[in-house]
Amino acid sequence: SDPWRRPFAAIRSVLSGTVGVTDGLRIAWLRSQVLAGVRRGEIDPSSISGEGEKTTREELVLRGFSSDFIKLFFEPFFGGVFLERNLTTAATVFKFTFAMFSSGRACLPAGGMSAIPQQMAQKLPSGCLQTRASAVRINQNLTGGGEVFLADGRRFCAKSIIVSSAAAANPILLPEGVLTGWKPPLWKGTRLVAFESVKKPPCGKTLVVSAEPVAVGPIDNLSVPSAVTEGYAPDEKNLIYVSVRGDWEGDDNQLPGAIRQQAEVWFGPDVKLWNHLSTVTIPKALPIETPLSRRRRPQSSYLAPGIYLCGDHLTTSSINGALVAGRLAAEEVLQSA
Repeated sequence: SDPWRRPFAAIRSVLSGTVGVTDGLRIAWLRSQVLAGVRRGEIDPSSISGEGEKTTREELVLRGFSSDFIKLFFEPFFGGVFLERNLTTAATVFKFTFAMFSSGRACLPAGGMSAIPQQMAQKLPSGCLQTRASAVRINQNLTGGGEVFLADGRRFCAKSIIVSSAAAANPILLPEGVLTGWKPPLWKGTRLVAFESVKKPPCGKTLVVSAEPVAVGPIDNLSVPSAVTEGYAPDEKNLIYVSVRGDWEGDDNQLPGAIRQQAEVWFGPDVKLWNHLSTVTIPKALPIETPLSRRRRPQSSYLAPGIYLCGDHLTTSSINGALVAGRLAAEEVLQSA
């Protein structure tokens, strides 16, 4: 998404007509503005959307991007990021995401995403972290803080409680009235299809997004995580992930063949040898983040004296958003101590 990372590819795109000069200049101006906006704190995804918040598409049209460029670049790329090609996601989320792609490299941790919480847990004092302990209710104390009740009957008292459960569980756990006016998020789903191959696809480390109509094939985006980080596939093998477009109507049995057929046009006959490993349906992959849905979120980490909320549903639906939400909640606790 950032031509400054690969300037020669950007030049080729202009010369081939994929990106017009005018759209290229607008991309440069957009990049400059969003990076400056994030640095100044003006683009903050943890803030609540105002009444005048635009959608991503409205923002792009207002900035003068051509309809062809929106269709060929923004819809497939950010449609894959947001899991919706109508680009109804709030413009604040788009601008922040664009800034993140422009300021840092997307990466994969060795050992998978679970390596992130494992690394954080290693820094905690021994014995302070309990897993496989389901919380069922939180009672608030009049003087602040409260009690956490577990499914096994145990109870913990604390001056400060940070609730970091899934958004849908918050109304069940929290005391009545704490989340007044809050609406649980609606969700966008996807299907993820995994393949194994002996020969590495020509795309290598590059994320491939499809600008083709859904009638051509089901691929939304394709990546080879084993080309990015070691440990994602056995030696001499490659792991390929394909995210399926939400508007593709075929069933799971049709998916591997339809994906191979579409990818063969891109990468050649070696695609026929891709071995299908699994197909996973993820009904709650990302929350809907339209301007209206973002206005219905809790307005801050602070809920009541001694009770705080944490999670990417307060910022952006991403690992980055989850980490930011954790830091904001911790800062709230420290400030009130």
